Amino acid sequence: MKKYYSIKCIFVYEPEDSEYLYRYEERITLWHTKDMDEAIKLAEEEATQYAKKSNSEYIKYCVSHKLDEKYGEGKSVYSTKRNSDLEPEQYLDNFYDTGDECIISDDPIGELENCLDYEQTLLKALEMNKRKIKKLKTEI
Repeated sequence: MKKYYSIKCIFVYEPEDSEYLYRYEERITLWHTKDMDEAIKLAEEEATQYAKKSNSEYIKYCVSHKLDEKYGEGKSVYSTKRNSDLEPEQYLDNFYDTGDECIISDDPIGELENCLDYEQTLLKALEMNKRKIKKLKTEI
């Protein structure tokens, strides 16, 4: 009996429109296969093709998630757990809310503007950190 699996693969780009050396994309695809090994195999084959089309490199990292038998609205399509000593806010800042995210949307111009907006985001974060440090100094 076939089951559904979501597979997350990671890609790297060398952006021409950024001061950064690399831009990473985490991409999740859905597979209906007999087992997880087959889903991973198919996902990696597709990842290789996607990398060619998107002018990126598939960095040979994928993670799978088996979907519930009865999937639908509100059901998990992907989940991963990571051990960390970071507090929740630090964890998000470190892995997800870095200020360097490029939001993928149906609007390619908006997407480009979002990716180019990283400098302003970093300046805002720097200013926030300066205020936090100043506040801590006054409390000490």
